[in-house]
Parts: sequence; C-alpha cells; structure tokens
Amino acid sequence: MITIYETDRLFKLIRDKNNRQKINSQNFSYNMNNQKIISSETKQNYSGRKEEINVLPRLIKRYQEDKAFESHLQAYICKNVDIEEQLKKLLIQDNKLEWIGNEVSCGVGMQRIDIALSLQKRMTKD
Repeated sequence: MITIYETDRLFKLIRDKNNRQKINSQNFSYNMNNQKIISSETKQNYSGRKEEINVLPRLIKRYQEDKAFESHLQAYICKNVDIEEQLKKLLIQDNKLEWIGNEVSCGVGMQRIDIALSLQKRMTKD
C-alpha cells in the first residue's frame, strides 16, 4: 500500500521518465531497454485467482483454537471497513475513505502500522 503522497510522486516519476509525453493507448507495457512505459498492441489479462476469499471462518477458527490471528483480523478489517456499518461508523464516521492499507511503513524508522486509513475530512459550514 502506498500513501496519496507516494502515489502523486510515482505519477510524477512516470511522467518525467516519459518526457511528459502522453501515451495514447488502451494497453501498456514496459520497455526494459530504454526503461519507459510504452504503448502495446496486446491486452494482458489477469489469469490468477479471481474468486472472493472469506477470511472470517479462518479468523474465528484461529481465535477459538487460541492461535495467532492478527493477520486474519487485519485482512478482515481491510476488506470490510467500508462495508460493515459498525466499522464504518466507528472508523470512518462522516469522512470519505481515500484508501486503506495494512502493515503500512511510516516515518523515518519505517515502523509498520497494522492498519492505516486515509480519510478525506468533510468540511462543515459554520
């Protein structure tokens, strides 16, 4: 997971690497020789796992067996934070969720935060 700042920085690096030239294409690839993003004739289709994974049964089972379940809990919260009404009310409140990540490295020491939410606060009119 990368932050909004890091996303903006990545876009800038890509634009600069391509001499700020817009690539008019529906498909893209990466040219290893000149290290640039290029237009591609071929559309790449994802062929990996596509079915949804329900982590809740595994989370409950690990909890009941008194086994470590932190990673399962993180996965459950990350997947359901914007869906489950209680989590939404507790964590997001009246703000707009920009992104969510788990094990997000932050700060100079690159300490990891278990779960981080980036919220866009709604301005109130006073």
